[in-house]
Amino acid sequence: MIIATMSRIWESVAPLVPMSALPNRVSPIGTGVVLDAVPDWFKDERQFAAVEVGKRESLMSEICLKAKFEAEGLGELCEAPGGKLRKNHEASWERIRIANLALWLARPSGLHVELAVTKEPEPGPGGTAIRGKTLESIRPRQRYAAARLAVKDLVAADILATAIQRVPHPSSAWTAVRFLWLALTEALWETRYVNLWIAIEALFGPDERSDIAKKLRKRVAKFLNDDDAEAFTARDMVDEAYDLRCAAVHGSKLGNRSAEEVERMTLESEGIILTALRKILVDPTLLKTFCSTSRDEYLNALTNGFPDRPRRNAGRHSQ
Repeated sequence: MIIATMSRIWESVAPLVPMSALPNRVSPIGTGVVLDAVPDWFKDERQFAAVEVGKRESLMSEICLKAKFEAEGLGELCEAPGGKLRKNHEASWERIRIANLALWLARPSGLHVELAVTKEPEPGPGGTAIRGKTLESIRPRQRYAAARLAVKDLVAADILATAIQRVPHPSSAWTAVRFLWLALTEALWETRYVNLWIAIEALFGPDERSDIAKKLRKRVAKFLNDDDAEAFTARDMVDEAYDLRCAAVHGSKLGNRSAEEVERMTLESEGIILTALRKILVDPTLLKTFCSTSRDEYLNALTNGFPDRPRRNAGRHSQ
């Protein structure tokens, strides 16, 4: 006898905190993800979850990122962001991570998720399965930890999340997105800073590894600034930030760096990758370029004729 099966609706719910950072509006944040009120079934699980996993502030939040999908059961393979096959609940958790990152790209703030729970909202007579996972949490810098998002930021986040979900793996753009996420969820400043620069180098590093620092500072400066005078100023900023990257990687002379200097350059490096990804992700032509082998050719053409004037501190290490 053949037993008929049918697809059912499942939901992955990740509470968002702090609630005060969000406008009171339901909004899509990428394909298959919605910023919405916490559903009733999740509220029923909160007491048990609080005992098992902690995260009490998150569990008491009334706002969440919710990812829906259809399946006969948990664990079935499906297409995840980037085109890879993953278990359906894991793919939904990845979409939630992407939505959280897109919210940060739209406007840096303290918004973060700490856990996700997947369940069938309306289980049949035979019951249902449930899966939960603790997720990496964005750790904001103090300067923007209390920032609040506007409705226009939610609209921007939806566009950014939709684009990120389509970024192919592997590609320079995917590496940049992945290491930005790793940077933002890292507490140790050296690791956070190096991961930021892995993301920046994924986008702007040359295929030929000679003169990396020189090419990086010119490429970043020109990509982010059409005006040559502004590009020169940006180039010096990139130059200084890259020197700290080298010091962090090689462990040299970090004791000479003040906390204020490190914080300033961390924020500047976050600004570089944030601005670059915003520009790339909303432009289909640029995104295609940064996901292809023509990226290096495009960046060489972009900086062709842009003079490399002497560095402000010519004696510093640059490789």
